[in-house]
Amino acid sequence: MLPRMPQGVRESIDAVGPQLAMPVVTAICPCIGTLATGVTLDVHGQKKGLNLIAYIAGDFASGKGGIDPVVEAWMSEVASLDRMYQMQEDEWRAKKRAAKNKKEQPEEPKLPVRCLTLNNTVANLAERLANTEGKHAFSFTPEADTVAQKWKSTMSDFSVMLRQSYDGTKYEREARSADAVNVHIEKLLWNVTLCGTPDALYRVVSNYTDGFQSRIAVARTPDNTFAPLEQKPYVLTDRQRERIQQIAHLLPDALQGVRGADSEARTDRCRKPVEAEADPMEGTAAEGADPHDAGGLRRDSRLAPGERPLLLPRPHRERLPEPRLCGRHER
Repeated sequence: MLPRMPQGVRESIDAVGPQLAMPVVTAICPCIGTLATGVTLDVHGQKKGLNLIAYIAGDFASGKGGIDPVVEAWMSEVASLDRMYQMQEDEWRAKKRAAKNKKEQPEEPKLPVRCLTLNNTVANLAERLANTEGKHAFSFTPEADTVAQKWKSTMSDFSVMLRQSYDGTKYEREARSADAVNVHIEKLLWNVTLCGTPDALYRVVSNYTDGFQSRIAVARTPDNTFAPLEQKPYVLTDRQRERIQQIAHLLPDALQGVRGADSEARTDRCRKPVEAEADPMEGTAAEGADPHDAGGLRRDSRLAPGERPLLLPRPHRERLPEPRLCGRHER
């Protein structure tokens, strides 16, 4: 039996069933990192953004399709803004066609579209990534073969862009022509979730020595070849979608305390061993509040003076038993 999860994650798992718990959690992690853009982690003294690349590998009819509406629910608010921007771009294209032979041409708008299709070219994608106003962009495809086919001749460029986005490093592209795409991105922020068959993974990661495969989180759907057809298959309900969208809407605001140019979330506390005494944070949570719900967030009282407050869920810790040797090694 799975432990109780926070709101949003819980509904995501309930929408696909416990057998696909790990694949769906892996798939939504890049979504959460995109929504929490601006937050950095202090990992061993190095500041790292929430830059994530996920690949969900599964055979045909293994349930991968159930993950698609969950990802769409997480990114629905960002996608709705993108549709508004795309309508403005359509209006600009119509004006440009109408003024084709005129001396004065309408100026092309630079709009921060953040949900980017992978059925794209290197130049168009680089231009989109340069206009996100310093926020994370996100790409999702239910068919990884789209990447393998579209980027077949430029797979090395795709690999370089994803590697640099994972590291959050500088990305530049220059061309001599004035009409060509020239971009200078200080920090490339781009999270990606791919779904596909296991063999499609080999076509996407065609080079095994450039470090691309070490930056991908891979989750495998279970083998259900001989599993009986369920009478009531798992689907994303309207209630589950609504609760996921609540968290997706509140997540950027809930993390406002750790956002900014110098904001960071320290991870050394997460690595501290469990102490025998009572948790000093236990009394800081509101009594009667659901620690897994959106309202069950409270401030970390263990922050040093001058540190930014970090909103965290109420801790739930279990003391693990000591490891014991078994079999012929046991004395």
